[in-house]
Amino acid sequence: MESSLEFHSHGITLTCRRYLWHEYDDHWTIDCETTSPLQERNFDTHFYGAPEGIPDFYQIIQKVAPAD
Repeated sequence: MESSLEFHSHGITLTCRRYLWHEYDDHWTIDCETTSPLQERNFDTHFYGAPEGIPDFYQIIQKVAPAD
């Protein structure tokens, strides 16, 4: 199972792909990266864990802003 989610925050577009880790039925992997035009600094992040942690992960990355 795989799904995709896109965030728009602080002028950054972040695309996250979420999929179930097959070896462990209750663990998910989420890979997120900037998809907006190349900038001086881009952002990518990853999550691996139980589904209970996914909402907190999404809340944290929604606060990401470009560095000054």
